Amino acid sequence: MRRSRPTKKTINRIHNNKSRQGIIDEVNNLKSLGKINEAIELLKNEATLSDDEHLIFELAKTYIVISQYDNAIEELLKIEGVLTIKPFFIYSKMALCYYYTQKYDKAYEYRVKAYENDPKKSEDSLRFIMIAARKAKRTDECLKYINEYPKIQDKKTRIQILYVYENLNMFQEAVDYINKYNVTPDNSYSNLL
Repeated sequence: MRRSRPTKKTINRIHNNKSRQGIIDEVNNLKSLGKINEAIELLKNEATLSDDEHLIFELAKTYIVISQYDNAIEELLKIEGVLTIKPFFIYSKMALCYYYTQKYDKAYEYRVKAYENDPKKSEDSLRFIMIAARKAKRTDECLKYINEYPKIQDKKTRIQILYVYENLNMFQEAVDYINKYNVTPDNSYSNLL
């Protein structure tokens, strides 16, 4: 996907005054008007003409909006490993798609990749790893992330940690965690712990 010089199709698009940002703006306008299928067609045509990874990424995101996760995965796989889009964003979208298609092992793998490419190591990324790990029955693998990132502030992430401990029958660790961080459930679902 990496190109050293523009293709003839890219040059033709530029001569027709359709910049990448202009196309993305037009797509966003179509989406805001509820014309998702027209936005998809525009992106498919332009992405095919130019092989532009940003347009392919926009196409994948548009597929996600209408829950066409398999199509989104197909597009995201085309741009996995490109240098012009931060891997965190691609991996996060792939994990989301795999999760909603109930391919939990793949969702977990891409959540881990997203977390490893997240410069902030955000608590949201960590929480999503734990959720995907539980669905993939790979809860034991996410213990290392809990140990690497002990000072979690986000309540939702703390609750996910308790679920991890519960799934692994680590009840004493769960109780210790509750006492140490004063974790209280915020709804009846969390109370079941």
